[in-house]
This record gives sequence, C-alpha cells and structure tokens, in this order.
Amino acid sequence: MRLKRKVLVVTAKWPFTTKSTDGGDSTTKEIIHSLKSDYIVDLLCFRDDIDEHSTIDGVNKIFVYYDDFALFKNYSLHNEEKFLVRLSQAEIAKKEIKKLYQYYDFIIVQHAMFILAMEGEKRLLDKIVLFPMFTGSSYLKSGELVPAIYIKKEKNVLSNVKLIISPSNVEKEMLVNYYGVYKDKILVVPRPVEFTNQTRSIRSIKEIKLLYIASVRLQKNHLDALRLVKIIIGKGVKAELHCVGAIQDDKIYKECIAYMKENELSKYVFFHGNSSRNQLEKTMGECDYNISVSQWETFGRGIYEGMVFGLPTIVLNTLECVMKADNLGVFPCIVSSLDEMANAIVEMHFNYEKYKEESKKGKELSELLSKENSERIIQEKLKEVFFSGVL
Repeated sequence: MRLKRKVLVVTAKWPFTTKSTDGGDSTTKEIIHSLKSDYIVDLLCFRDDIDEHSTIDGVNKIFVYYDDFALFKNYSLHNEEKFLVRLSQAEIAKKEIKKLYQYYDFIIVQHAMFILAMEGEKRLLDKIVLFPMFTGSSYLKSGELVPAIYIKKEKNVLSNVKLIISPSNVEKEMLVNYYGVYKDKILVVPRPVEFTNQTRSIRSIKEIKLLYIASVRLQKNHLDALRLVKIIIGKGVKAELHCVGAIQDDKIYKECIAYMKENELSKYVFFHGNSSRNQLEKTMGECDYNISVSQWETFGRGIYEGMVFGLPTIVLNTLECVMKADNLGVFPCIVSSLDEMANAIVEMHFNYEKYKEESKKGKELSELLSKENSERIIQEKLKEVFFSGVL
C-alpha cells in the first residue's frame, strides 16, 4: 500500500473566523478541504493571534511563525510602507519554508508575497503551487501605492513556480501579459461558492435592502456604497445598506461613519462586521439585492455568493473579472455608474419578471461553482504536474 504523499500549505490566513476574516481565509479552508483526503497536510501559518495548541480538521501538523504577516495592523497605511514590510517578511518566509520544504512532495503557497525573496531558488520554486491572491498589479488597480521594487521582485519569481492556480481569466491575462508567465503554467479554477440557492421574489415594494459583502478597506470603496443609498433615497424610495465583512481599515471605516452622519444615513446603513456562514445567509435572506462597488477584484467572491444565494446582483463595470468570466457564462447586471446602478435597482424593484429572471441565475451558477467541481479540477492538475507516470 502506497503511503500518502505530503503537502505543506503556507499562508497568513486562518480557516476560522477571526477579527480580520476575508476571502483569503475562505480560500485557506477550501485548499485544506480539497487536499485532506488524498494527502498528509501540514500548515505553516504566519500569524500573531493563533493559539499554539490550535487544531484544524484535515491538518496533521501546524507550524506557526508568530508575526502579523496578514498585515491587519497595516491596512490603514495608504502608502508604500506596507509593501516594503512585505519584502522584509518575504525574507523570513523563505528561511522558514527552506527549513521544511525537503520533507514535502509539493508546497501550496497562498499569496505571492511569500515567494518574493526566492529568486534563484530553483529547487524550492519547482515544488511550489501558487495561489497569487493579489499581485502588485492588482493592488495598483485597487488604488494602492505599490513601489517599483515590489513589482520587480514579483516579475523575478512568478514565472518560475511549478503551477499557478488563478480564479479568473482576467488574473491569468495579467500574469501572462504583465508578468511574463507561460500561459500553460496557469490553471483557471473559479473559487467554490456554496450557499443555499433559492429563487427570490420581491419582499416588499415599500423598501429596498442592499447587501455588500466586502471587508472594509481601500479596495472595496465603501463610500460609493453609501453614496448609492443616498441616491436611491433621493428618488423617494426607502433604502437600507447592509455591509458584511471585517473592518480591516479603521481610517476608511471612520470616513464612512462621518459620511453617514453628515448625510443623515446612520439609520439606513449597517456594518455587521465578520459573519459566520449561517449569519451571512440570514442577512442575505433579509436583503433584496447584492451589490459591488469594488475598485478591482481577481474573482469577486462576495458577488458570486450573493448570486448563488439568489439575490439579483448589480456591479460596476470596473470589475473586469466578472465581465470577462466567459468560462462561467453567467453574469450579474453590469452598470457604468452609481446613478445607473441606482436606476437599475429601482426599476427592477417594480418589475417582478426582471427580478425573478436575475434571481434564477443563481441556480446555474451554484452548479458551476460547486466545491466538488473545483476540487476535481485541482486534484487532476496536481496529479498531472507532480505525479504523472508515478505509480
């Protein structure tokens, strides 16, 4: 009987709810789940808030390097400093990974920052499967100030890993055209999204409840979500906005609170913070529409979560990952401005057939984004890349 092969997962995320939970934590949980049946899975986690006696279902050993690689305390730094911090952290990550890598058949690295100091480390890079999460080019599109040295470091290593697993065609295009990664080295697999699908009906024509699933940080552009509510209310329609996601940037959160007070929106906007799956489903069930005003996404998990649940979803056309998701072929309503978004929502709210048509998109999407489908594709590719011809 052949012994199970071993894999090391490297991350700064955590598969349980913490103060900074976001889509990256969900991805960590999905990675572990997809591997645990076929491999011995160990985890190397760079966090400063993890109990040394923690256990995770499906994980054999947990190695914790006690430092805040998730950069929770640095989200409010809207300058180049946090990226320079990451370059220093990349040196530490290289040392820690090099202590362990020879004991594993391959290594899954969740976030490109962990490999930025690995130029010239061919034997190590040849074992790495990278989930890029957000590259410097994506941060630039999200409004961040990214130093040139950070981009240069990425360009030196991204093309040398064994395999890259990306959630979208748009990120693949970026990796090929901007970073020079060979296209056959990139596997596009949308993130799995598993929520209870239901075809929705308009709850009440007297009010509109909006949902925005997004951590509070620069990329997600929450002030525009508040402006949207103001526009809808200005049309004489009662409206509420429910924001679900970690408050990762206190500066932006305070700007939102100030805007709410200044525009008398405090009774109409609610920040729920982190929510469990059950809590999120409850909030979804109480809302009418799912929106996104994010500046940039590489997948758009919150967009698809709302759609799969059955909420008609309206997004801005800045989200190329959604507009170019031809591999899925199911699209939300796409608009070009906040005014157009407000008009689309109000018009749909008084059009039962249009509302139901948009809600029905969730059923097809729930099948395309099933966990089983995602795991099957990834497992097949891992076997092809690392174990082809091996008995």
